[in-house]
Amino acid sequence: NIADSVILDGITIADTTTIGTATYGVPWSADGKNGEPVSGGCMDIRNSSPLIRNVRFENCSAIGGNGTSVPDSNVYSYQMPDGGWGGYAHGGAVNIGTNSSPVFKNCQFINCLAKGGNGGDSKRGYGGSWGDPNKDVEHKWENYAQWPNPSDYDQDFGYKPLSFYSGNGGAVFCAAGSNPSFEKCLFGNNRAVGGLSGIGGVGGPNVHYILDSFGGAV
Repeated sequence: NIADSVILDGITIADTTTIGTATYGVPWSADGKNGEPVSGGCMDIRNSSPLIRNVRFENCSAIGGNGTSVPDSNVYSYQMPDGGWGGYAHGGAVNIGTNSSPVFKNCQFINCLAKGGNGGDSKRGYGGSWGDPNKDVEHKWENYAQWPNPSDYDQDFGYKPLSFYSGNGGAVFCAAGSNPSFEKCLFGNNRAVGGLSGIGGVGGPNVHYILDSFGGAV
């Protein structure tokens, strides 16, 4: 959160990597823990509208944390826990949050990466970052409250669509309710890469699937 009068001019931001290293879960749950999400590899703009001009973003990366697998030794015979979900990566260089309208002029975004985290495995339940007929997507999973951003869930405290927790916006991610503008900006060789689902038991899947990712540049 910065004042709208802030101007960032004529610098290069390069070789930055932000990795989700924490995991979130509740101690009484047998489910794997969720990986830490990452918003912006080098810049996270929230509730502000700065002017950013003549700035070069190069080799900036946001990498979501991996969900943890379920250790079989900690599971009772009647339990069917799920693997932890991978954390999302929104914006390899810049994340633009709700109620923000930054202006980018004559900026360059080169070789930036947003890569979602991998889901954890489970020998009995569902693999992490995976859907199922019982609405594993958008269902009330008890680890939700431990993730750092309540807005990462729908109002019923369930998951959003799988793609939300993937890599989105290789250079820039624009959240719903943001209104950025880009004037004479260059985007080159940016990538958004999805993480892998975990392997599950009776709930599947039996292979690692790559989650869909969106917005190689924005």
